[in-house]
Amino acid sequence: MAEIILGQKPLLKPFLARIYGVTYNEFVEWHAVEASAEWLDGQVVLESLWDESAICLVNWLYDLIRGVCQSAGRNQVLSPHSLQSLRSGRQFSPAISVRRISPQSNETTGQRADWIVELVTQANRPYCLGEKRDYYRAEKIPEIWYVDPDRRMVIVDHLQGGEHQRATINTGMLNSTAVPEFWLDVDWLWQSPLPPVDKCKSAIL
Repeated sequence: MAEIILGQKPLLKPFLARIYGVTYNEFVEWHAVEASAEWLDGQVVLESLWDESAICLVNWLYDLIRGVCQSAGRNQVLSPHSLQSLRSGRQFSPAISVRRISPQSNETTGQRADWIVELVTQANRPYCLGEKRDYYRAEKIPEIWYVDPDRRMVIVDHLQGGEHQRATINTGMLNSTAVPEFWLDVDWLWQSPLPPVDKCKSAIL
Protein backbone atom coordinates (compact mmCIF):
# COMPACT_ATOMS: atom_id res chain seq x y z
CA MET A 1 0.00 0.00 0.00
CA ALA A 2 1.09 3.54 -0.70
CA GLU A 3 2.35 6.18 1.70
CA ILE A 4 2.34 9.97 1.33
CA ILE A 5 4.92 12.09 3.13
CA LEU A 6 3.87 15.62 4.13
CA GLY A 7 6.98 17.53 5.08
CA GLN A 8 8.84 14.83 6.99
CA LYS A 9 5.81 13.01 8.41
CA PRO A 10 3.67 10.31 6.77
CA LEU A 11 0.02 11.10 6.16
CA LEU A 12 -1.87 8.89 8.60
CA LYS A 13 -5.38 9.55 7.26
CA PRO A 14 -6.93 7.17 4.70
CA PHE A 15 -6.46 8.35 1.13
CA LEU A 16 -6.87 7.36 -2.50
CA ALA A 17 -4.42 9.11 -4.83
CA ARG A 18 -4.21 9.38 -8.61
CA ILE A 19 -1.04 10.06 -10.58
CA TYR A 20 -1.58 11.16 -14.16
CA GLY A 21 0.42 10.73 -17.35
CA VAL A 22 1.85 7.30 -16.44
CA THR A 23 2.76 4.91 -19.26
CA TYR A 24 2.11 1.20 -18.99
CA ASN A 25 5.84 0.44 -18.77
CA GLU A 26 6.21 2.93 -15.94
CA PHE A 27 3.26 1.34 -14.18
CA VAL A 28 4.82 -2.13 -14.42
CA GLU A 29 7.93 -0.82 -12.66
CA TRP A 30 5.80 0.81 -9.96
CA HIS A 31 3.68 -2.29 -9.42
CA ALA A 32 6.80 -4.34 -8.72
CA VAL A 33 7.32 -2.08 -5.69
CA GLU A 34 3.72 -1.19 -4.83
CA ALA A 35 1.53 -4.23 -5.41
CA SER A 36 -1.75 -2.44 -4.74
CA ALA A 37 -1.20 0.07 -7.59
CA GLU A 38 -3.74 0.02 -10.42
CA TRP A 39 -3.53 1.48 -13.91
CA LEU A 40 -6.39 2.88 -15.95
CA ASP A 41 -6.32 5.23 -18.89
CA GLY A 42 -2.85 6.59 -18.16
CA GLN A 43 -3.51 7.03 -14.45
CA VAL A 44 -2.09 5.14 -11.48
CA VAL A 45 -4.44 4.74 -8.52
CA LEU A 46 -2.82 4.25 -5.11
CA GLU A 47 -4.54 3.52 -1.82
CA SER A 48 -3.30 4.26 1.71
CA LEU A 49 -2.04 1.50 3.97
CA TRP A 50 -4.68 -0.90 5.23
CA ASP A 51 -4.93 -1.31 8.96
CA GLU A 52 -4.00 -4.59 10.60
CA SER A 53 -7.57 -5.87 10.86
CA ALA A 54 -8.13 -5.35 7.11
CA ILE A 55 -4.90 -7.18 6.24
CA CYS A 56 -5.83 -10.06 8.55
CA LEU A 57 -9.30 -10.31 7.00
CA VAL A 58 -7.98 -10.49 3.42
CA ASN A 59 -5.32 -13.05 4.36
CA TRP A 60 -7.89 -15.13 6.26
CA LEU A 61 -10.35 -15.08 3.36
CA TYR A 62 -7.58 -15.91 0.88
CA ASP A 63 -6.47 -18.90 2.96
CA LEU A 64 -10.05 -20.13 3.25
CA ILE A 65 -10.91 -19.80 -0.45
CA ARG A 66 -7.57 -21.29 -1.48
CA GLY A 67 -7.98 -24.22 0.91
CA VAL A 68 -11.44 -25.08 -0.41
CA CYS A 69 -10.39 -24.66 -4.05
CA GLN A 70 -7.30 -26.83 -3.57
CA SER A 71 -9.46 -29.61 -2.18
CA ALA A 72 -11.81 -29.40 -5.16
CA GLY A 73 -8.97 -28.97 -7.67
CA ARG A 74 -11.02 -26.95 -10.14
CA ASN A 75 -9.83 -23.40 -9.53
CA GLN A 76 -6.65 -21.35 -9.17
CA VAL A 77 -6.63 -18.73 -6.42
CA LEU A 78 -4.26 -15.85 -7.03
CA SER A 79 -2.45 -14.16 -4.17
CA PRO A 80 -3.68 -10.77 -2.93
CA HIS A 81 -3.08 -7.90 -5.36
CA SER A 82 -2.17 -10.10 -8.34
CA LEU A 83 -2.71 -8.06 -11.49
CA GLN A 84 -5.88 -8.58 -13.48
CA SER A 85 -5.72 -7.38 -17.08
CA LEU A 86 -9.02 -6.23 -18.53
CA ARG A 87 -9.76 -6.25 -22.24
CA SER A 88 -9.67 -2.45 -22.14
CA GLY A 89 -6.01 -2.63 -21.10
CA ARG A 90 -6.74 -1.45 -17.57
CA GLN A 91 -4.82 -3.22 -14.80
CA PHE A 92 -6.51 -3.87 -11.47
CA SER A 93 -5.15 -5.41 -8.26
CA PRO A 94 -8.09 -7.02 -6.44
CA ALA A 95 -7.75 -8.41 -2.95
CA ILE A 96 -8.39 -11.96 -4.24
CA SER A 97 -9.06 -13.41 -7.68
CA VAL A 98 -10.03 -16.91 -8.80
CA ARG A 99 -9.76 -18.57 -12.21
CA ARG A 100 -11.28 -21.81 -13.38
CA ILE A 101 -9.00 -24.71 -14.33
CA SER A 102 -9.89 -26.67 -17.47
CA PRO A 103 -10.42 -30.37 -16.68
CA GLN A 104 -9.03 -31.28 -20.12
CA SER A 105 -5.72 -29.39 -19.94
CA ASN A 106 -5.41 -28.83 -16.17
CA GLU A 107 -4.65 -25.18 -16.98
CA THR A 108 -6.57 -21.99 -16.29
CA THR A 109 -9.24 -21.22 -18.90
CA GLY A 110 -7.95 -17.67 -19.48
CA GLN A 111 -6.31 -14.65 -17.97
CA ARG A 112 -9.55 -13.07 -16.80
CA ALA A 113 -10.79 -13.92 -13.31
CA ASP A 114 -14.07 -15.76 -12.87
CA TRP A 115 -14.48 -14.50 -9.32
CA ILE A 116 -13.03 -11.36 -7.74
CA VAL A 117 -13.11 -10.32 -4.10
CA GLU A 118 -12.52 -6.66 -3.26
CA LEU A 119 -12.01 -5.20 0.21
CA VAL A 120 -14.00 -1.99 0.61
CA THR A 121 -12.37 0.60 2.86
CA GLN A 122 -13.09 4.15 3.91
CA ALA A 123 -10.55 5.36 1.36
CA ASN A 124 -11.59 3.31 -1.65
CA ARG A 125 -15.37 2.99 -1.16
CA PRO A 126 -16.48 5.59 -3.77
CA TYR A 127 -13.90 4.31 -6.29
CA CYS A 128 -14.43 0.61 -5.62
CA LEU A 129 -18.24 0.72 -5.66
CA GLY A 130 -18.41 3.31 -8.45
CA GLU A 131 -15.89 3.62 -11.24
CA LYS A 132 -14.09 0.32 -10.64
CA ARG A 133 -17.34 -1.57 -10.28
CA ASP A 134 -18.52 -0.20 -13.63
CA TYR A 135 -15.34 -1.49 -15.28
CA TYR A 136 -15.83 -4.96 -13.81
CA ARG A 137 -19.42 -5.02 -14.99
CA ALA A 138 -18.43 -3.90 -18.49
CA GLU A 139 -15.83 -6.68 -18.50
CA LYS A 140 -18.58 -9.21 -17.64
CA ILE A 141 -16.69 -10.65 -14.67
CA PRO A 142 -18.99 -13.52 -13.60
CA GLU A 143 -18.90 -12.81 -9.88
CA ILE A 144 -17.58 -9.99 -7.68
CA TRP A 145 -17.77 -9.75 -3.90
CA TYR A 146 -17.26 -6.36 -2.22
CA VAL A 147 -16.48 -7.09 1.43
CA ASP A 148 -17.08 -4.02 3.59
CA PRO A 149 -16.02 -4.72 7.20
CA ASP A 150 -16.76 -1.17 8.38
CA ARG A 151 -20.42 -1.53 7.39
CA ARG A 152 -20.50 -5.29 8.00
CA MET A 153 -21.91 -6.21 4.63
CA VAL A 154 -20.95 -8.03 1.46
CA ILE A 155 -22.22 -6.66 -1.84
CA VAL A 156 -22.37 -9.35 -4.53
CA ASP A 157 -22.54 -8.77 -8.29
CA HIS A 158 -23.49 -11.98 -10.08
CA LEU A 159 -23.64 -12.19 -13.88
CA GLN A 160 -26.93 -13.69 -15.02
CA GLY A 161 -28.38 -13.51 -18.50
CA GLY A 162 -25.72 -11.07 -19.62
CA GLU A 163 -26.46 -8.60 -16.80
CA HIS A 164 -25.17 -8.30 -13.26
CA GLN A 165 -27.62 -8.89 -10.45
CA ARG A 166 -26.86 -7.20 -7.13
CA ALA A 167 -27.40 -8.55 -3.64
CA THR A 168 -26.37 -7.22 -0.24
CA ILE A 169 -25.75 -9.72 2.55
CA ASN A 170 -25.16 -8.77 6.18
CA THR A 171 -25.53 -12.14 7.89
CA GLY A 172 -26.11 -15.83 7.19
CA MET A 173 -24.88 -18.12 4.44
CA LEU A 174 -23.37 -16.73 1.23
CA ASN A 175 -22.74 -19.10 -1.69
CA SER A 176 -20.35 -18.46 -4.56
CA THR A 177 -21.82 -19.07 -8.00
CA ALA A 178 -18.42 -19.09 -9.73
CA VAL A 179 -17.06 -21.71 -7.30
CA PRO A 180 -20.13 -23.80 -6.39
CA GLU A 181 -18.32 -25.77 -3.69
CA PHE A 182 -17.54 -22.59 -1.74
CA TRP A 183 -19.80 -20.90 0.77
CA LEU A 184 -19.28 -19.08 4.03
CA ASP A 185 -21.22 -17.74 6.96
CA VAL A 186 -20.97 -13.97 6.54
CA ASP A 187 -20.89 -13.61 10.31
CA TRP A 188 -17.44 -15.27 10.27
CA LEU A 189 -16.08 -12.14 8.58
CA TRP A 190 -17.04 -9.88 11.47
CA GLN A 191 -15.69 -12.02 14.30
CA SER A 192 -12.73 -10.83 16.34
CA PRO A 193 -10.57 -12.78 16.38
CA LEU A 194 -11.44 -14.45 13.10
CA PRO A 195 -12.40 -18.13 13.42
CA PRO A 196 -9.76 -20.78 12.61
CA VAL A 197 -9.49 -21.34 8.86
CA ASP A 198 -9.29 -25.12 9.23
CA LYS A 199 -12.50 -25.20 11.26
CA CYS A 200 -14.34 -23.12 8.66
CA LYS A 201 -12.93 -25.21 5.81
CA SER A 202 -14.13 -28.41 7.49
CA ALA A 203 -17.62 -26.92 7.83
CA ILE A 204 -17.67 -25.99 4.13
CA LEU A 205 -16.38 -29.32 2.84
